[in-house]
Amino acid sequence: DGAPDDRRKGTVALKFGSMYLTVPSVKVMFVFGKEDAQYNALKWAADKMHYECTLSSTSEAAIENYLNGQPHLVFVDARSKSNIDPVALCRTLRGFRGSQFTCIIAVVKKGLADKEEAAVIPLLRCGGYNRWFTETCSLGVCLNEMIQIEHNDLINLWKLRASEALFSALHYARDGVIVTGASHEIQYMNRAAEKLVGYSVEEMLGVDAQELHRTDSLKTEVATTICTQLKKGKEWEGTLFHKRKSGECIPMWSKIAPVEIHTGKSDHVVYIKECPFFMEKPFSPDA
Repeated sequence: DGAPDDRRKGTVALKFGSMYLTVPSVKVMFVFGKEDAQYNALKWAADKMHYECTLSSTSEAAIENYLNGQPHLVFVDARSKSNIDPVALCRTLRGFRGSQFTCIIAVVKKGLADKEEAAVIPLLRCGGYNRWFTETCSLGVCLNEMIQIEHNDLINLWKLRASEALFSALHYARDGVIVTGASHEIQYMNRAAEKLVGYSVEEMLGVDAQELHRTDSLKTEVATTICTQLKKGKEWEGTLFHKRKSGECIPMWSKIAPVEIHTGKSDHVVYIKECPFFMEKPFSPDA
């Protein structure tokens, strides 16, 4: 019938860079004032996908079930505000920690997107919904929608969740890591990099990372070699003197590598700064 079976659970299902992710047992929460034909059609599709389902008939119950169950997918009946205020409910859910990893979908009336655009756009821009679903009791349409949601929205949210683990690893790493855009403008610094240079990431956002090692000791041929290697899509490594906020210059073993999404064009540049042995003990960023 085209729906994936539950044998996939707990097995490697997708690759995120060099990280392998497993498909979790998807939990879906329906927020419907009553079990009507639309709810039954979506529930049937969710059952075919082997999802774990819960039903909340009020906003209060939805909030409680959301906090207790932490569903991956939420369908909110936005066709009528008599029992549930869809915008207020979604805003409340989005206020909880981790809600960015949940896909929240508004079920809207037929033709609403065409005839009453102003009524739909606020659901996305202001309400916090990921998308809307036009009401239909067609079992095939509901199942196909559920499949597309998993293979697009949910997979992307699982990757986003996994990226939190990668950022945590960078945060606790011993060596300094700086990520820049194609023009070397700083976009990210981990905690070790902040300590090494003496600046906070907020102070360095948008600053040219190359300025950190442009000191009197930097030989012209070294700077040229670095530039040439990066243009070739290759990494460079060696010792560079870095300026700290205090004004002192310290030697650091550095690695600079381009990140190519498309061949021949660097979208980002990664700077790795090895922590000198005399800086292994914590010290003030302003030291």
